[in-house]
Amino acid sequence: MVAVVIELMILVSGVLPHDSGKTTVAKYIIKELISRGFRVAASKPIAGHSAWHQLYSLLRSIELGVLVGADALELHRVCGVPRRLEVLNPLDTLQVPLDIEHFKSPKTYINCMSRFEETVGVARISKCLSDSEAESTYYIVKSNVIRTPGRVVDLIDRLLNSVSRNSKVLSVETGENLISILRKRGIELCDECLKMLLSRYEIVVVESFNDAAAPTRFSSMADIVFIVSPGKVMVVDGKRFSKAFNLVLNVELNLHPWGAWVTTSQILPLLRPMGIVDVEPIYGEKDKTEFASKLVDYVVKLHERTTM
Repeated sequence: MVAVVIELMILVSGVLPHDSGKTTVAKYIIKELISRGFRVAASKPIAGHSAWHQLYSLLRSIELGVLVGADALELHRVCGVPRRLEVLNPLDTLQVPLDIEHFKSPKTYINCMSRFEETVGVARISKCLSDSEAESTYYIVKSNVIRTPGRVVDLIDRLLNSVSRNSKVLSVETGENLISILRKRGIELCDECLKMLLSRYEIVVVESFNDAAAPTRFSSMADIVFIVSPGKVMVVDGKRFSKAFNLVLNVELNLHPWGAWVTTSQILPLLRPMGIVDVEPIYGEKDKTEFASKLVDYVVKLHERTTM
């Protein structure tokens, strides 16, 4: 009798806009799953990072010839699959600091610095062809880059020179133009990539971004969801999560500039966790953690039920 391979999707979401601990939880879950013999792929469908506050990511992107953030790099380091970073992370954006001298008043400067469409400088959208092959297109937002300090412009030029060896580079006039492209094509390609990974691996661990409940519509249909806050992880049944996600989505259809977006805090009141796992403080790199072992126990039980 031929064994049936069951594909499971795990979604890791964060309660806070920043520093919930999603990447730490995701990477230790991946390590634990691999140690138990599962074929695991990592996915960070949508990511964004700052050319100023996360300079390492930009310098590493120039070195690799692909725009990629620290979270995707970390997941790839612990997992190694999919082999191409663009397949692990099909959509990535780079936000740039604005030069205050370009603005007539500090208030206008601060308002622009707080808006994604005013600060996004470069974006990458990748079409996944296989685990190890992708076609990428880069978009540079002219109106934002020209308002960036000169030293940062130099780095962006280096990035574009690096990525243009293997990818198309296109210009768009404004951040709003880019958002339209991301909405129409980018999110769709993310889900296509995620479905491909799910067809090839036993388990796919998907990390959301910021405080988005799910990065894409397809990822909101995960089999099990881990909702992360500092020190705690809530374990949520995938069907309940998807029901709550769609309920909020149908009520508020314009939550995010890229399209309809749902935050984790919006759906938490509609959920009843199956369990809550404490996350111990972590210093340095560990092979195993207690919280990951407990979380993976939930995954194993679900895997066993689906194979019965």
